Amino acid sequence: MTSTRGIRSGAALPILILLGTAIGVLTILLPWPYPIVLLALLLAGLSLYLLDLLWPQSAILLMLVGVYTNHYRWDVKSVSIRTEQMIAMLLAAWLVVRLVRDRHLPRFTIASAMAVGWLVVNFAASLVHSPAATECLKNSVRLSVMVLIYILVINLIESRKEWLFTLRLYLWLGIMEAAFGILALALYMGMHVRIGVQLKWYQVAPIPYGTMEVGDIFGGQMAALWVMFLMLFLQGRLRDRSRPFLTLGLVTTGIALVLSLARTAWLVAIAGTLVVLLAYHPDAKTRVRQAMRYLIYLPVALLALILVIQVLPPSIPFVARLHTFGKITEDSTVQWRLVSIRMALDDWSKSPWIGWGPGSFFPMHGYIYWSPAWVSVQLISLLQSVGVFGLTFYLLFMGGVLVTAIGALKRIGERHWRILLLTAVFGLLALWADSQASDATWLGMLWFTAGMVESGGWALVSRRRSS
Repeated sequence: MTSTRGIRSGAALPILILLGTAIGVLTILLPWPYPIVLLALLLAGLSLYLLDLLWPQSAILLMLVGVYTNHYRWDVKSVSIRTEQMIAMLLAAWLVVRLVRDRHLPRFTIASAMAVGWLVVNFAASLVHSPAATECLKNSVRLSVMVLIYILVINLIESRKEWLFTLRLYLWLGIMEAAFGILALALYMGMHVRIGVQLKWYQVAPIPYGTMEVGDIFGGQMAALWVMFLMLFLQGRLRDRSRPFLTLGLVTTGIALVLSLARTAWLVAIAGTLVVLLAYHPDAKTRVRQAMRYLIYLPVALLALILVIQVLPPSIPFVARLHTFGKITEDSTVQWRLVSIRMALDDWSKSPWIGWGPGSFFPMHGYIYWSPAWVSVQLISLLQSVGVFGLTFYLLFMGGVLVTAIGALKRIGERHWRILLLTAVFGLLALWADSQASDATWLGMLWFTAGMVESGGWALVSRRRSS
């Protein structure tokens, strides 16, 4: 695809000013409620002008705000629309307008084709096997918007300048999300103001979710951000230039990760930390020596953690949550998840190739332990909903994204650009790993991150570095 950059509408601003003046006069002359309608039209026109003027940065900002605020939704009759879905559809419509205006074709990669193939299986399963075809078709449309977010991102980012803008904004908004989650929990604990805090009967304490869907999703995002900030912090050149920013990121995301009480996110952060500590050394011999050290340090650290847990009082939520690792098989959440996994695998065995359709698990099984039936492990959920065909397409999609990015690492000349791309890859892998306990296929963050990673595969090796 050739870029749709640049504003070629030099007369747009004068025309907008004339229209605004005319609407201003009409609002004085016309009776109520016409002035409100005219003002709304003027604001819409101004918004579109600014969106087009600042494209693609404006679209990237809006889409990132959307995926970071996936908790919020609007119910229109029987349809629930999330913020990220609304923003994605509006941006996609404007992208089409720009493509038609500039006579360009959209970028469509092999990974894109795999994502579309996955969607086709979703719709086919909904029509062929689903026990609730109408609801599963609605879910297929929702998943189509998630794929649309990914396609939007790979069409918005083309140069190094745009990719770096996206990565920086991704991290800055992550810091703001972490800070809001910390503040929300502090407000609840100190003043009982419940904004961005999750309270469930099975929790050991209140959990912040910030502006994200639930506490587990918030924790998974914090784990991914922690890994990304750590990777950048350990790099000499980047660390020297951005030490305050990276330190702030490590502190805020680290605190938010602990407060999330998300066990899978903790494990992902620990595993990611070990991988980062091995990966940041450019010398292979140094990495081997580091690995040998960690084989010695890790058991010692685990033993020290066990001793600390025994000493600290279980009234501390963090300590109480750590105690659950010692009796994990008795945990009600784990039992619920194991039951749902067994049921999902049983469903899959009855329709192994195409599955039962997205979101079919609840219509088929109702409630498990007084909670809506839901499969939290992404890969198992995909087997149940779209079978072997759908899972294959999805894995090929993720594989295509990662192969593009990893292949680019060998062709990028400057080391600091390789580090930045590798940081994004680690963030995607952390999110994907966390999705195996908190299926995030339905949310845009995983798809946005995949698009950002794949875009780095060509933006950072392209000659169009700042256009």
